[in-house]
Amino acid sequence: MKRYGAWSNPTKSETRTSGNPHLRAQCLIAGSPQKQAKDMAAADLSEFETRLLKWLAASDFEEVPWSTKRAAEAFKVEEKSVYEALSALTVKVPHNIQIYYEDSAIRIVASDEF
Repeated sequence: MKRYGAWSNPTKSETRTSGNPHLRAQCLIAGSPQKQAKDMAAADLSEFETRLLKWLAASDFEEVPWSTKRAAEAFKVEEKSVYEALSALTVKVPHNIQIYYEDSAIRIVASDEF
């Protein structure tokens, strides 16, 4: 690891690669580990989960209480499928969705940006 003076700290790249030039090249080509994880999680989403996430991101379920029944009707699926997709989204893309309970209703905030 290079040191540029008594008080300098290694960069994140230097810390992550520990001076291995091959590994450093892989890191530079592939991008950050966080971006890789987000890309892999987005790739793991089913077609319905992707559509639901985009719909959630475009909607305002903070002001308008969430309704699984209305979502199922909008997507022409059973309510169980909506519950399963919501559950999957919280596992696969946890940084893109927040589900909480407020004023006697479920509220959902989502982002479809990865």
